[in-house]
Amino acid sequence: MAHQDDRGGRRRSRWPRRTRAALRASATADRFAPLWADLRAAAEDAVSAGPPPLRFREFAAFRERGDRLGYERPYFARRRQLAALALTVLVDDRPDQATALNDLVWAVCDEHTWALPAHLPPEGSPT
Repeated sequence: MAHQDDRGGRRRSRWPRRTRAALRASATADRFAPLWADLRAAAEDAVSAGPPPLRFREFAAFRERGDRLGYERPYFARRRQLAALALTVLVDDRPDQATALNDLVWAVCDEHTWALPAHLPPEGSPT
């Protein structure tokens, strides 16, 4: 993905040329066609749907009822979106996907914690 410099011009990508070339070659190789079709479909879904919300009530459900899945499903869905968008942006260099990737990275950075509720210490225990 090319980035804009302070003068509005385009700079070279931060990714080494060989890495991008290898990814682009894999995207056109027959043996990887199903993988790239899945990645591109997931990236399209991420562009249209945006990041799934992470709600406090689902976060708290593990402590209250032992329910992990209510929080873990959208949490891991975000990570799948992140992987799909990152790879497709590097290969396809589409501005709409780059914008969705930026929004998703912002959302992940804004999460209360990157730890899953089941992996946090019990309430009241020393950390």
